[in-house]
Amino acid sequence: PQPLRQDRPRGDGGAAGGEVGFGVQAAAGDGVIEGAALDTTDGVVAVAGIRLLGPTSRIVATLTLDPGAAIRVARTAVARRIGSEPTSVSLVAGSGIAVTVGGRTLSGRLLVGADGSIVADLGAAGRIAVVTPSPGSPIRFHDVAIEPDGSVVIQGILDPSALGLA
Repeated sequence: PQPLRQDRPRGDGGAAGGEVGFGVQAAAGDGVIEGAALDTTDGVVAVAGIRLLGPTSRIVATLTLDPGAAIRVARTAVARRIGSEPTSVSLVAGSGIAVTVGGRTLSGRLLVGADGSIVADLGAAGRIAVVTPSPGSPIRFHDVAIEPDGSVVIQGILDPSALGLA
């Protein structure tokens, strides 16, 4: 296999939540990208790592956000959506999220929306896009989970043709 190479992270902002884009070239889809980043509406957020696995025809990418980065991204998305900074954002192992705004705590879960974005489903309070792939991004998210330490693990499929691999 050829070594993996990370191109400059890219994204074009402007969505309800953070947008993500990155470039990768590889002859095989097995490896780790370190030093990657999510381009979000509050700036660039470091990704603890991206693991690529599978044949170049179907590369599964697993992104890990450290707890602090995940909470910052969620906090920014909530503030943008409701117009008020949350006093607290908590992530609970599995898929749980709790947001406190104006003395009211909203509990829900993180999930993958129909458009492939990561959303906080806060029940009657609605859904808030937290991370949205940028237009033309080679990744399509399909799963999200919160680890016991608060890290957020996002899995998606990379489009090999967008990476020049197909």
